[in-house]
Amino acid sequence: MTTGRVEYPQQINALTSLRYLAAGWVLLFHLKEFTRFEGLIQNPFVMHGYLGVDFFFVLSGFVLAHVYKRDVDAARFNYWGFISKRLGRIYPMHLFTLGLFIILGVVSLAQGLTYDLWDPAEAFRNLDRGQLIRALVAHITLIHAWGSTPGLQFNLPSWSISAEWFAYLMFPVFLLILRAIRGGPGLKLALAAGLFLAMAVGTQVAMGLELTEMSWNIGILRITPEFFLGVALYNFGQHRTVGRRGAILGLWLSVVAIVASLAASAWVPGAAIVGIPLVVFGLSGVVFFAADGDRYGAFPPLSQPFFVLLGEVSYSVYMLHQAVMVVLFGMLLPGFRPADPALAVAVVAGGLILTTALSWLTYKFIELPGRSIIVGAARKLNQPAVSPAE
Repeated sequence: MTTGRVEYPQQINALTSLRYLAAGWVLLFHLKEFTRFEGLIQNPFVMHGYLGVDFFFVLSGFVLAHVYKRDVDAARFNYWGFISKRLGRIYPMHLFTLGLFIILGVVSLAQGLTYDLWDPAEAFRNLDRGQLIRALVAHITLIHAWGSTPGLQFNLPSWSISAEWFAYLMFPVFLLILRAIRGGPGLKLALAAGLFLAMAVGTQVAMGLELTEMSWNIGILRITPEFFLGVALYNFGQHRTVGRRGAILGLWLSVVAIVASLAASAWVPGAAIVGIPLVVFGLSGVVFFAADGDRYGAFPPLSQPFFVLLGEVSYSVYMLHQAVMVVLFGMLLPGFRPADPALAVAVVAGGLILTTALSWLTYKFIELPGRSIIVGAARKLNQPAVSPAE
């Protein structure tokens, strides 16, 4: 490992491309429920696809540190500009999918439609009017993963966006804490990893719940140590590099560690309490070594424009996939749950391809315009007032 300050490229394309793989992993976890193929449902890699969210949390801390840490260190960080850009990044698709699920829920309720999975009218059926209004307010204000709701409602994956919003708001605090820790980047990274491990074991012992299973039930506890771990990883990478060969080897070893930990967690009784945190450490390794390798062009496929574009639309893929599945398998093909392996694989592949195609449209016509509107409005609000005399 080489010491000394080694610059990352301005755009770390490998990390952008990997976002799509993480989103696809989450989709695989959800799409398996629309089949009856046990070989797919019981596969350790598939059944732990929800951990793609934890990859996003670590990645988010790493990337935001890459973009903004220098500004914070140089005391030129513009918090208003930062937070308006982050809101512009996440809010248009969140608001769009929230509205979409309200429409789907009302239509389902009016038509008497029933679902065996992901009922869009569940909130309307199970919550009284006051609870429903509180749930809507929580979603609109992005606090529905802060312990403010009694469960998941509307677009279920959006809980993680609420958690991300919390991390964005706290981002300068994470950097200040990192700066306050006396010691080198290795010690800071070790302490960040220790915090994650302590919280993972602590929630399991105190609540009987894996940290990586927390969502609406205070999902901000899940993102906090993982986001901070991502920030500490970036800080470490500013001063250390393993070189091209080391990055390639490190990435593959991280993948091996992930697969081994997933297998142990699925097949060895009681192993999950250690195995799942090891998976998160493996995912963190993927983030670090992919970014490190991008310094040397170690992963050319991940820098190809097509894969970078897939990474760009991955947020829409993640936010839109539940609505696509509700319409496709709840309304158009109710009860279609193939047990045949070929048909089951076709369901998964078809669901991913359809969601990706539709997500390109929402990326182009919802995400990008919405982002421009929010950032532009925030910039105008932040302009100093000019008196008539001037």
